[in-house]
Amino acid sequence: MILALVVKPDIVWLYGGGELAARIIRHRKLFRPSTKFVIRSMGSDIQYDASTNYGIQKGTQEYEFITNMYQNADYLWALSDEIEKIYRRDIAIDQNKILQCGNCIIRPSESYKKNDNKKLNIGVIGRNHPKKNFNLLNAIIDKLDPDRFNFVLKTPGFQLEKKHINVIYEPVSNISNLIYWPPDDVWEFYDKVDVVLILSKVESFGNVTFEAGLSDCSIIINKQTTGGDIAIEYDFDVYTYNSFDAIEICDVIVNFKINKNKNVQRDLNKEKLTLLVDRIMHD
Repeated sequence: MILALVVKPDIVWLYGGGELAARIIRHRKLFRPSTKFVIRSMGSDIQYDASTNYGIQKGTQEYEFITNMYQNADYLWALSDEIEKIYRRDIAIDQNKILQCGNCIIRPSESYKKNDNKKLNIGVIGRNHPKKNFNLLNAIIDKLDPDRFNFVLKTPGFQLEKKHINVIYEPVSNISNLIYWPPDDVWEFYDKVDVVLILSKVESFGNVTFEAGLSDCSIIINKQTTGGDIAIEYDFDVYTYNSFDAIEICDVIVNFKINKNKNVQRDLNKEKLTLLVDRIMHD
């Protein structure tokens, strides 16, 4: 292991976790005794949703190997209450080893919305994965009046089953030579919409929720999906639905009121992340 023998790190950040992280921890004896190992779960390593085939199912050999190795880490970084609960309940991690902090999201500039307010502009953004539940959009858009609602989709690899006059597809982001994530065109997307509709069935944190909030967008999200409760704590403008039912979601959209001119912070979790790193460095 070159990392252990040549680099001799003080801290090993295993960002994303998973099988590779577990294999590295299995060989931690090759490292100096003082080296600290920090796991940051990506979600799919310990979460599982059968309906979308997301994650690794409990009881499988892969799941048992990963979770057993996680017990040998010095710290486990939890992005949300849900991830922290899984660490404690399913993997038997001691509370003192768990550090909770969401992803650090910094909006590079203020939001400059140019909407004419004649229609409600609804944005949907994310990678094309079954857990994002984008297929539900087909029924939702069919039921809404195109004279009242526009949809802006930045969903690379996903398109609706038929064409709609009130739907715009945003181009794929250029992710080469990036200094910060997300790319600038993602922030430009948020400036084009009034509300961001989140249809995800499962999330470990949900960056989209907080990028939207920092961009003065209102948020519509399932009541049980990770992210909505935290967004409410940050005083973002959040509306929830109870089930993944197109009619219920359409009712929330129709009854939605835009909450404008909210004074929101531009740097989300920056202070929390600084405290988390400080504790790991000095414990």
